[in-house]
Order: sequence, then structure tokens, then C-alpha cells
Amino acid sequence: MDSITRNACITGDLDTAEAWLTQRIDTDNSDHNAYANRSFVRARKDDWDGALHDALKSAAMPSLTGYLSSAIALCGNQRIQDAMKEFNLATMPNLSPTFLIHHGFQAIALFNAKQQHCEAIPHIQRPPDASPNADSLVCSIVEVYLDNLGGVCCNGLRGAGDFTAAVNTIAGSSESAICSEYEDFNVLFGCDLKLMWQNANQMRCDAFLQAGGIREALESYRHMMDMSGETTKANCLAWSTSKSSSIEHYTAKGFTDIVASGDAALKAGNYEEAIELYSAAINLGSASDTIFANRSKAKLEQRLWEDALLDAQQVIKLSPCNYLGYEMKHAVLRAAQYYDEAIEAFQVMLSILVNSSEKRQQDLFLEYASRSYIEVKIQKIVSDRIQHIPIRILDTSTGRLYDLKTRQEAFKTSVEYKELLSSITKRTDLQTERIKEVVVKYFGYVMLSHKWEGKEPLLCDIQGKSVYELESVGSVRKLQRFCETARDAGYRWAWSDTCCINKVDIEELPESITSMFRWYRHSALTVVYLSDISPSSGSGALVNSVWITRGWTLQEFLAPNIILFYRNDWTPYLDNPSDNHKEFIMQELKDVMGIDSRIHVTFSPGTEDPREKLVWASKRVTEKPEDIAYSLFGVFGVYSSVMYGEGKETDITSYGSTLLLPCPSKDEIQASISSLRIAEEEELALDLYNKLYDVDPVDFSNQRLYLPCIEFRVTKIKGRHDQDKKKNFTYDLKAKGLCDLSIITDEELHSSRENSTVPKLLLVRPWDCHLLELLDHSSDTESIDNISCFPSPSDNSSCPSSPSNSHDGLPGEDESLGSKSGEQALQLIAHLKQPFRAFLLMHKRGKEYTRIVSEYDIIARVEETTSIQNMTKWVKRVQVV
Repeated sequence: MDSITRNACITGDLDTAEAWLTQRIDTDNSDHNAYANRSFVRARKDDWDGALHDALKSAAMPSLTGYLSSAIALCGNQRIQDAMKEFNLATMPNLSPTFLIHHGFQAIALFNAKQQHCEAIPHIQRPPDASPNADSLVCSIVEVYLDNLGGVCCNGLRGAGDFTAAVNTIAGSSESAICSEYEDFNVLFGCDLKLMWQNANQMRCDAFLQAGGIREALESYRHMMDMSGETTKANCLAWSTSKSSSIEHYTAKGFTDIVASGDAALKAGNYEEAIELYSAAINLGSASDTIFANRSKAKLEQRLWEDALLDAQQVIKLSPCNYLGYEMKHAVLRAAQYYDEAIEAFQVMLSILVNSSEKRQQDLFLEYASRSYIEVKIQKIVSDRIQHIPIRILDTSTGRLYDLKTRQEAFKTSVEYKELLSSITKRTDLQTERIKEVVVKYFGYVMLSHKWEGKEPLLCDIQGKSVYELESVGSVRKLQRFCETARDAGYRWAWSDTCCINKVDIEELPESITSMFRWYRHSALTVVYLSDISPSSGSGALVNSVWITRGWTLQEFLAPNIILFYRNDWTPYLDNPSDNHKEFIMQELKDVMGIDSRIHVTFSPGTEDPREKLVWASKRVTEKPEDIAYSLFGVFGVYSSVMYGEGKETDITSYGSTLLLPCPSKDEIQASISSLRIAEEEELALDLYNKLYDVDPVDFSNQRLYLPCIEFRVTKIKGRHDQDKKKNFTYDLKAKGLCDLSIITDEELHSSRENSTVPKLLLVRPWDCHLLELLDHSSDTESIDNISCFPSPSDNSSCPSSPSNSHDGLPGEDESLGSKSGEQALQLIAHLKQPFRAFLLMHKRGKEYTRIVSEYDIIARVEETTSIQNMTKWVKRVQVV
């Protein structure tokens, strides 16, 4: 090929080359070399018909150039078999002194024809040695060139290791040598050998960096600079400057392996250093999905959400079928509080794992929890929680009512729910306590305790509206300020008995009444609004508040764990900043309410200490007499049907302090004991003591009061004359074992005589087992008048052991213990013979009795002639309905 044509082909000026060759052919029609060379030029221009025409003209005179031009032109026309024959002729030993170079031409021509890298590569036979000799260099040039054309290595037929070897072979040569020796590749196919050599050296340098070989990368860079020409140095100036400065910078700092050093920094929590090292590795060409993922982790720890997300997305771009990118994307989005997007990324990650053919990823999938699985676990805890919260409640931010269903729906769209859902990824993350914390906090509510005043806003007044939109006057303003107070305290929900109960619903009203104590008990906070306490009021003002006298406020005070008292201007009572006034003002509350300070803070509902609880209730009033009983359901931990209209029969205030024994004097008790101090009486007293010890305690169940007592049967009842027009009736009663007495009641009773057929009447002495405890705790030297008339309440107290079974032997076998037990029994008898407050019961049916309410306390006294033996027989447990 002449110099004009060759130079034009090298520079890519194919039109000039073709024109020059056409001029030669026009001058000499038999110039076979001109036809062959023009065939090469036309092939490079993809003019395959013209190239084949010229090649056939050239083949008239057999030559190496003619066979090569024919082979290349035939490949371009997809006549592969004919082309292979021409290549075979071109590579005959007598025609081809450079046998392997022509095989390289063949490989490139085949690739251009079929665009199949894998079919072209086998035509290159690499010598067994890896030294950069001429033969291995030819193979390397062709491999790298075809890889650049095809974009990928041969799908596993030739591995990445072979390609790396080819790059290293080219990079190991000099730029001048490769360009001069193998210039024909550029002429025939436009292969830019200088650029290939430059790229090969850069690729080798980057490969060393990616592998962490800082020193090797530096040596490779220096070799490149030494072996390249001035033009190449200028072309890669920017690249070489950044590479060399970065390499030398980190080498000087002692980082011989940037990636490994970055991993170590990440593990040690040195996130800034890890980010710097990973960034250096990426800038030096060592970018990989793992490096981007690790840099994303480091940026995540530094709260660089946007940068961390960009790195996670780069991982997905590099390895779209790898779960790692989506795992990082989920972590970043969740930390940045983009919970919906985080959940979506997590779902994509799970789909990648479940569809993976790799066992490691399949096993990993089993460790994760699906969204539906997590939702079921959360819903179970929500269902448990809503059993203890009000049926209907106010949203403190919007002022609108929510029922249980709409509250659950709101929870599932809340930030709290999404945060919880996005934070639980693995089955091991399903910690019940963590879910409970979120659920309890979200559904936490504030209860209002107050005195109804005037026209309170009812359910019908605010349903479908916002309380904040109502006219801010009177009790509406109170409701608005309550909601604002709850909201400002950080709570989403607030409950007021005025508008959160459907009082006309015959099912909802009883349910609300029986659930009231539980709702207050499980509240996050109870706000007590004292409408009659002004900001100027000082300590002790509670004693004058009407709130203290309201029946329902007893349970509203005892049930909650946290209470805040507010004055009528909605400022904290006594300006106290405490987060729980229940403890702060317990002494004042004790003085006002008569409840021990220990019970203020640690009250537990139950039937223990019924006497004390009834005394608390007796000091309070309600609009309806039944309400005082219903308001104590939770206090006693018992529940019954709610039926308004029962009247005084359910009015527990009428119990007053019935169970409190009058305090006899020391002399009276001592005289009574002395009269009983004979062996027979002492033994009978022990029997009565044991009988009272064994009787079952008071209980509320199945709409009945099971009352332990000593019953005295009424044998005669007689009404007074001239009382027909009176509202109340006065009756004289005789009862077996009691002195005669009279009662006043608004119920009309039939006069009777003993054994008549009218309903049987009983006068009963309710029994309190704490009297036994009182006697047991008195010492031999303690004065009898030091024994309190009633015991102070104690938590979870129970009746003491009876004297007869407090030791192994029978009474009297141990002199000291028997003497003490007998003394206690005699003290009991002495107390039982003192006046007491009795209940009058009327037989209803079967074993059931109903109470006859008297206008005043029924004060009864045991007759002196009543035997201890009879009193023992009369210890019963009656059913009061």
C-alpha cells in the first residue's frame, strides 16, 4: 500500500484514500494492488458490494493482499464459508510470513460480519508463555479490540482472567513498538492502537487500585508515563494527575490498601475516614457495588441521608439483581423517615431474595418477615390494647370524635405505624415489648374528671363536628380547654363523660359505666378540673371543692396512676410543675378525702377492706341514688347489671359506717370479759371465734352481695298508730337474741307474729374479719381501750389464723398460748355484746334477701341472755339482691 493511501487510512480520511486509489485504477486498469487496497477502504466504509467487486478484480492476480481483501469483503456480504477459504489461502506459509497476524485479521472480519465475540476469539491462538513477545501481543491486541467492540467478554467461554492477561500484555509493551509493528490493524480496521495502549495501561492501573494494590498501581502508572509518547501523555493528563496525586497521598498516609482501610474504618466507627477512603477508591476507578454500599452505610451513620441514598441507588444501578442495594435503600429511607418509600424498597428486596436461585439468598429470605406477617403481630397487640380503652374518644388535634374502628384505621396510616412496620425486617426484630410501647403510646389518652355544670355538650352536640368549631362559651369552653391541655401535654386522644358516651344507647351506657374504672386505670393521664378553685386559692383549698363530694370522682381519683389537678383558669393547682399531683399533694388529699396516702398511690381494686371503701363512698353524693353503687363497681372489682330505677336499695351511702363498731369503754369490756371467764364460756367463745374465722368473706358476683354476718330472726313486727298519712312508717321489732328496737322506713311492712306466713325478716350484723386481726395484734400488756374501734386499712390484708389452729395441740395444751387465745376469744365476745349497726333484710325467694332501707341507722344490741352457742349457730353468709 502506498504512503498516501496508508496515511489517509490511519487518520481516518477514507474518502481521500478511495479517490486516490480510484485515480490509480483509472490510470491503470490492471493495477491489482490498487483494487485490493480500494476494497479495504470500501470495506471500512461498509460499502460491501463495492468492496467485493474490487476484491474479485484483485483476485485475478493471486496475491496475499488479494486474498485478504476477498476474505474481508466476503465476510461483509455474509458469505462466511467462502471467506474462510480465502483466509486459508492468505495464511499459506509461502504467502504469509506473519501467520498469527493474519489470524487476527480473520477474527476481526468474522466479528464484524456476525457480531459474535465468542466465534471470533477461537481464531486467535495464544502462545503458551505470557511474555510480551510478538505473537502474544497480536493475540492481546485482537482480544482487547474485540472486547471494546463487543462490550463484554465471551459469556464465560473466555474468562475475565484471560482478558486481564491481554490487557497486561499490551500495557507491558511500549507505545512506539505496538504502533509501528501492528499498524496494519489500524489501516484495515481503524483500530486506534495508541488509544488501545493508553486504555490498557489505565485499566491495569485501575485494576491494581480496585484490588487495593496501591504500590502496584503506582508502579503501573510510572511505567505508563515512561513508555508513552508526548501525545498520549497529553491525552491522559487529567487522569494521570488525579491518579498519581491520590495514590501518592494515600501511600504517604500509610494506606497501602484503600478499600481494606475503608472497611476497617467503617467497622471501627470512624465514619468520616471510611467515607474519605471509599471515595478515594471510587475516584481511582475502584467503584463496585460493595464499595458504594459500604460508603452508603458510613454516610447513613453520619446522617447524610441524601448522599447515602445516592450511593444506595448506585448499588442498584451496578447490580440491579442484587438485594444489597435495596437493603441499603430501605435503611436510608427509614432513617430519613420516608417510611412509605422504605417499605416499598424492602418489598422489592424480599422479591429479589425469594426469586433468587442462590441458596445463600434463599436462606436469607427465611430470616426476614413479610409485611403481612408483621401486620398480624401488630394487630394482635392492638386488639389486646383496645379492650381497655374507651369506646369513643376525641382527637385532640382535630377536635373530632373517633370510635374504636376509626382509631385503628388512623393508626395504620400514622407515622408511628409506618415507622414500626419499616423498622421490623427480620423475625428476630419482632420484640413484643417494642410493639407494645408504640401501641400504648399511640393509643394513650387523657381522661377528664370534673363536676357537671349547667348544660354540658353531649354526644349529639358534637357528633360530626369539631369541638374547636363550637361557640366557646360555658361548658363547651371547658371541653375545648381540656382537649387543648391534653394536646399540649403530647397526647393525641382525650375523653370526657359529657360527650363520649351515648347515654340513650341501652347497650353502650351500661358498658361504659361498668368499664369506667378500667378506662381511668389505663389512661396515660387524668386531668381533674376544679371549677370552684381560683388561681388565688392556696394550699388546702381542695377541702372546699365540690369535686370532693361527687360520687363518681372517687373512682376517678383512685383508678389513675397519674393525675394533674387544674384550677378554674386551667393552670396547675398550687402552680406545681410536678408531672403527677397524686404524690405531690397526697397529705392534703388524705385530710380531705379520708384515704390513707399509701392507698392514694398504690390502690388496687378488690373486695378487701369493704368497710373502709363504703365509708369513703358514704361521704359522697350523686344525682341518682343508683349511681353511688355503680360508681363503686371498679373500686370493689365487681360488676353487675346497670338498671336505673332501683332507688335506695342500691344506694350504698345508706350503708354509711355501718360496719364500724361503737367503741366501748375499757371498764365495759373488762367487766364483760370477767363475767365470761369460766371454762365453759371460754371454750364456747373459741368455737365462735373459729366459726367467724372460717366464714367466707364478702363478695359481689352474679348481681348479688354475699354478706357474712350474724343473723337474728325477727319474730314480731308492729306498726305505730296514727301514721297512715305519713311518708315514713315506724315499726317496733322483736328479734331472737336482740333487745327490742324500732325502725323508720318509707316501706310499708306487714305486722306479724312469730311463725306467720308473711315474708321472713332478719336483722343481721355484717361481719368484718379485721376485728379478729385487731384482737390478735393486741398484746397482753396493751390496754383494751387502746384497741382501735376499727383497724387501719392495709393492702392485701386477710383474716388472721384462728386461735384453735395456731398451734399443733388443742386449746389449753400449751398454757401460755392457750391462755392468750382464750383471752382473744373473750375479747371478741365482749365486743359482740356491744351495740352495733344492723341491716334489716326481707326474704325474697330461695336463699335471696333484699334490704329494707331505714331512715336512720338501726342500732341493735345482743340480749344478755343470748347464749354464745346460739350466736355461733347464727353465723351465716346471706345473699342480698
